[in-house]
Amino acid sequence: MQVVQERVYKAIADLMRMPGELNALERAYQDEGYHVERGFAGTVILKLEDGEVHFVPGGTLIRQIVFRN
Repeated sequence: MQVVQERVYKAIADLMRMPGELNALERAYQDEGYHVERGFAGTVILKLEDGEVHFVPGGTLIRQIVFRN
């Protein structure tokens, strides 16, 4: 897969809120009918027909990385 976009999705002021933010993100996409998986360190992986979107925690940020097949 090839990275087509990478950006900061959200900044989290309180590091203890990171798991809750990732869980909420996962639930929101599942509620919209998307196939969602969890990866290493809590990464939320949104599966698409032509690629994937990863929401990756790191420090106080959640980064969004878009991959295409």
